[in-house]
Amino acid sequence: MRWTPKVGLNEEKTKIIDFSQPQASVEFLGYRFYRNKQGNIRRLVSRKSNKKFRDKIRAITSRVSGRSFAVIISTLNKYLRGWLSYFKHCSKVVMKDEDAFIRRRLRTMLRKRSKRKGQSKGFDHFVWTNSYLAKQGYHALTVLHAELCPARR
Repeated sequence: MRWTPKVGLNEEKTKIIDFSQPQASVEFLGYRFYRNKQGNIRRLVSRKSNKKFRDKIRAITSRVSGRSFAVIISTLNKYLRGWLSYFKHCSKVVMKDEDAFIRRRLRTMLRKRSKRKGQSKGFDHFVWTNSYLAKQGYHALTVLHAELCPARR
């Protein structure tokens, strides 16, 4: 007699979504699927995955870290490449939002290291421009996304 496992659906996790309904969305494998106003199904990062991503970025770009800026950028780039290789199918709007968050964290870190108080303000964008961060080795998510998905520009 052969043993066969009994596999069934988890009643709590399994649900049927009618995407014709407004505000219908589902989170699955780190993505959030929803239908936009034009009727197309869009993919975003789920709220849980986005929170985990931002927590990891906060840990890497800690303002009181004793590591050099080059090491922090290197660690950040490795993490971003891995994250983006999984979430490359998301909308490019997600990449812009997350890129702005990362740049704000980097500028706040630079602000702390130059002995200024507070978070990164609008003026810091002119002191440490996007091109300055790129020269330091930071690979922007929008640029990486365009490289990985040339058809989705």
